[in-house]
Amino acid sequence: MQNTVLDIGAKKHIPVHSGVYLQVTGPQYETPAEAELYRVIGADTIAMSLAVEVIAAAHMNMKVCAINCISAMGAGMDEEGFSQETIQDNMGNILPDFQILADGLLDSLLE
Repeated sequence: MQNTVLDIGAKKHIPVHSGVYLQVTGPQYETPAEAELYRVIGADTIAMSLAVEVIAAAHMNMKVCAINCISAMGAGMDEEGFSQETIQDNMGNILPDFQILADGLLDSLLE
């Protein structure tokens, strides 16, 4: 499924990457120091959800493909600032590409 999403992204000119996902407990955003620590230990992206759901699904022997949309750079990593408003705006911009990736993946599973 991962290769399918990567292929769809390449064909549709949507930037898609693979990397190391790190889940944090939240509910607060990471500090600049925490974001730097996570980068140093190998995380490419940080978020407050998804990993526990994937673990639960894997425990039930489900095949899982997670598409994680990066909505903002971590605290201290972006000159434009870091805010909930930035995240919401970016998610609105990402949505059409996400829809293409999700639809393409679902279509491939139904073939």
